[in-house]
Amino acid sequence: MMGLSLRVVQGTLVRNISRADVVSAVSPPLASAVTGLGARNVSVLPNGCAAIPVGEGAGREPRKVAGIIGQLNERLDFDLLDELVDSGIAIEVVGPMTARAHEARARLNRFLAAKNVTWLGELAERDLWPRMREMSVGLTPYADNVFNHASFPVKTLDYLAVGLPVVSTDLPATRWLDTSLIMTAQSNTDFVAKVRTALEGGHKAEDHTARQIFAAGHSWDARATQLLSLIEEAQR
Repeated sequence: MMGLSLRVVQGTLVRNISRADVVSAVSPPLASAVTGLGARNVSVLPNGCAAIPVGEGAGREPRKVAGIIGQLNERLDFDLLDELVDSGIAIEVVGPMTARAHEARARLNRFLAAKNVTWLGELAERDLWPRMREMSVGLTPYADNVFNHASFPVKTLDYLAVGLPVVSTDLPATRWLDTSLIMTAQSNTDFVAKVRTALEGGHKAEDHTARQIFAAGHSWDARATQLLSLIEEAQR
């Protein structure tokens, strides 16, 4: 998807693994993959999220809009995006267009041009967080492919960090997080239904706080602490 040579990537991985005292991967599928390349005792060290103070934004009255944050490319499920458009749900999109393939760009442009979709482009971080807090639900509409199965979407945790409910397609990363705070959809129709549920479900301060507490346990600071522990353990 990124136009890289599989042979070169695998060769680089094998060399790095042979030189490393500690090997970690951002998702369980990637941990299995590098184990197959000769790594031993691989740790799962996922992506994290910003550390938003717990309680910040609680009690807000958001707009009834679903948000999609991040790069617009082949990782998104275009058929699911079309169903979201057809549902009439108001959608706000923040992020740059980075799709490579002509067909992918065409489908994304059609999605972004829909009447119920507002595309804000790429925003600076200082503008992004306030915008996210105005949303009612965050979406992770990723396609069912090998790349996404190996990934660990930052957007899912960022939504939780600002207190938003999340609807995601079924991904190994979501299963690894193992929380009811993320609504995992089993089909496109189920995804749209869960988005409607989130939009109509109200926004209780205690739910907002629970999401932020969960996200705080997966912040970049928490990941750094985990990484330092792995290094210290290897040096004993």
